[in-house]
Amino acid sequence: MQPTAFIASTKNTISQGLVAYYPFDGNTQDKSGNGNNGVIKGGALPLVADRMGVANRAYYFSGNGAYIEIPGSQ
Repeated sequence: MQPTAFIASTKNTISQGLVAYYPFDGNTQDKSGNGNNGVIKGGALPLVADRMGVANRAYYFSGNGAYIEIPGSQ
């Protein structure tokens, strides 16, 4: 008996129950449409290259107390 392959559509399965979506595109805006935008706290965080080397796609946390807060979250 051949095993059955299941191919799930990422677009359909990821959006069910999705609270926020941050595509690491150089800002802290929630792209899910739910309005869970991040706010930079404790000073500006510099944008740096992401793990793939794409410039201005990730934030650098140096341990100086800066963080990204999601208002209304725990």
